[in-house]
Amino acid sequence: MAYAAVVSLAQTLQHINHHHQYCSIPLICEEQLFESLREKLTFLQAFLEIDGETVEGLEGRIRDLAYRAEDIIESHVSDQISSEHERYMDLELQNSEKKEADLRMVMEEINSIVERVMNIQNNCAVEDVQCSYTSAVPSSGGAPNDGNKMVGFNEDLLELKARLCGESSKLQIISIVGMGGIGKTTLATNIFNDSLVAYHFHVRVWTTVSQDYHLRQVLLDLVASLTDQKTTDLSNMKDEELVECVYKTLKGRTYLIVMDDMWSTKTWDDVRRFFPDDSNGSRVLMTTRLSDVAVYASSSPLHQMRFLDEEWSWNLLRDKVFEQQSCPPELERIGRTIAQSCGGLPLAIAVVAGILAKMPYYFYQWRYGKCHS
Repeated sequence: MAYAAVVSLAQTLQHINHHHQYCSIPLICEEQLFESLREKLTFLQAFLEIDGETVEGLEGRIRDLAYRAEDIIESHVSDQISSEHERYMDLELQNSEKKEADLRMVMEEINSIVERVMNIQNNCAVEDVQCSYTSAVPSSGGAPNDGNKMVGFNEDLLELKARLCGESSKLQIISIVGMGGIGKTTLATNIFNDSLVAYHFHVRVWTTVSQDYHLRQVLLDLVASLTDQKTTDLSNMKDEELVECVYKTLKGRTYLIVMDDMWSTKTWDDVRRFFPDDSNGSRVLMTTRLSDVAVYASSSPLHQMRFLDEEWSWNLLRDKVFEQQSCPPELERIGRTIAQSCGGLPLAIAVVAGILAKMPYYFYQWRYGKCHS
């Protein structure tokens, strides 16, 4: 069974990481690859918990890869323990290098499976899986529109999903940090609406804080989302009653609260008491432009947004302008130049794409737009 194989491998990695820290047993590969494997296992474990067996051929591949990886890693550990004499060092080094190469090959196959699973989620390519997701999706409120296509941030999505759905039972506050227009809200929206995330949490609530912050409005939004009531119906409730309602509704349930566009540490001090910590894996996901706010609130490492590179910038511009159609070859060169001039900022690319999409597809029109942008 794939799920059991993935869990077994994850436990093996956890034990090895512990011994690496306290007993100086070297890892089979560099730490970044080791952590990447752990993240992808967390993702696949969550997928299999839902209904991974319904995807033809995928369950067997995951199982076989997990067994292969565990065999390679356990063999490496065994070699490290049994290698007590210096005359074995050269042979040990050769074996270690071969095992690392074997593990990298397994990782490439795991990456291809993860990409396929993400395509299943994003494109609803497998009807059975999508049905099992939607039938198991718990309540959510205040869900934003997920119409904004996310380009170039699949690794960010995977990393944050692994952290949100990871093994830590303690309440964690995770912050996405970056300048305005870099895609924080789009990334958070894709996470919030992700099928695996929806399945994992009993309750999901989205609230936008903004710079023009009013505590009562945040409370009203939270209570309305949690209770399916209109904010106008809650107008007679006092602030403390709203706080109590939020706290009691969340108490004992595994929840995900997204707080979009946080601007001050005072705001976090005001709202943090709303969220109970029942050691059940609940999470608060925050987006902010301000690193000091993120550091103040977060209980785990910050997730720093990065600019899109030239290729992803062009992909986003092309997809926004032409949607399902292909880009005329004569426009690609100037299109890439326009995308590059946006400096890797997704919002800037989207704005420019909106302008270009309204132009006739004539080369001189795009040249004119470029010269006057």
